[in-house]
Amino acid sequence: MPTLTKLYTMQEAAQHNTPQDCWIVIDGK
Repeated sequence: MPTLTKLYTMQEAAQHNTPQDCWIVIDGK
């Protein structure tokens, strides 16, 4: 079965900037 992948923009990731909801962006991943 194919895996669905959601890509996020840097603007979307930047909204998750609290200690309770922190996202890490890894270049090329």
